[in-house]
Amino acid sequence: MASKNQQHFLGTYSKVILSTNWTVLAKLIVEHTTLVKDQKATTNQDEGSNNFNILTDRQLDDILAGPYQHTIKQQLSAYAAVAKVKLAFNLNSEEFSKGRAVPEDDEQGIPAEILAATSIADLNALQENLEQLTEQQFSTWGSHIQGWKNEIINTLNTAEIQLSDIEIKEFQDEEPMSELSERFDSLNVATLPVSEKQTINFEKYFLLKSYIAIHSCLSRQHLANSDVEIKKVLKSIKALLSRINKQETELLNIQQDEINNTIKAILH
Repeated sequence: MASKNQQHFLGTYSKVILSTNWTVLAKLIVEHTTLVKDQKATTNQDEGSNNFNILTDRQLDDILAGPYQHTIKQQLSAYAAVAKVKLAFNLNSEEFSKGRAVPEDDEQGIPAEILAATSIADLNALQENLEQLTEQQFSTWGSHIQGWKNEIINTLNTAEIQLSDIEIKEFQDEEPMSELSERFDSLNVATLPVSEKQTINFEKYFLLKSYIAIHSCLSRQHLANSDVEIKKVLKSIKALLSRINKQETELLNIQQDEINNTIKAILH
């Protein structure tokens, strides 16, 4: 599952903008791509510090290939829209200050009426509102995700897969895709429960996490833990995973509407 090559679509300039100008989103990406083995060290760091480096390719690959990718792409599109209008406004203001004619529409495709009706102060306030919304939306994801984890653990328990405390902790751990891939590599699984061509969402992410948890539980009890046996157990959470997929889609639609409403002044 793991790939050694860069998978994300962001260039160096975009990485710098994301890391330095869209810091709320960048910090959330760092939070949700921190390797489990590094999380204790991260927790012990000074939480009052605002210093962090440019996002790495590994972090961007993990966030854009993992279950958060759909909401992250919504956020990136919104922040990019604000940045595009800021750039157009600054360029047109500079042209106007030099006594040059400002085109009816900006070269980047920003309608003149949007530029005429806004200011840098307005755009900065809009980005602040977007940042607040980003934090609220990620908090909502956190609540849903914890609920989904609990439901899966309880459903497995009903199917007589009683996870140990360590197995529950490992299932609860938020493993980035690169780290989760390494765990599958160590199991030498012939056929993965999720195809490499499939897009990862929370339904598929929890399918992968459940596979490993079931494998561990069966192994600990010296029971048959073949791919066939594990997939038999996975049938017990099939309906739950389908419901998670539906809830995720509904939440994404709600949050897209919230984003659009927040930046409606610059949408065209």
